[in-house]
Amino acid sequence: MRIRFVSNVLAAVGFLAVAGAADAQSGTITGKVTQSETTRPVSGAQVSVLSGATRVGTGQTSDDGTYRIGNVPVGTYTLLVARIGFSARRTDGVQV
Repeated sequence: MRIRFVSNVLAAVGFLAVAGAADAQSGTITGKVTQSETTRPVSGAQVSVLSGATRVGTGQTSDDGTYRIGNVPVGTYTLLVARIGFSARRTDGVQV
């Protein structure tokens, strides 16, 4: 099975949540992880925010497949989603 990100969620949040103030130096990345074949939520998946080889933040999906990783500095990142029993998914170009 493969993990996929729900396109509606991604379109709605643009892979990021906007920081409260225009001069904020960090933001929050939110999303939902689902199975590619059935679109059922994937709970317990590890979501990592990477800048090159450096891990900037991590989170885990809840029972409904959603995740929230806060206090991510402004920049462009790679998201890596992994869970035992599923193929890992990498998404480049996530902007905060």
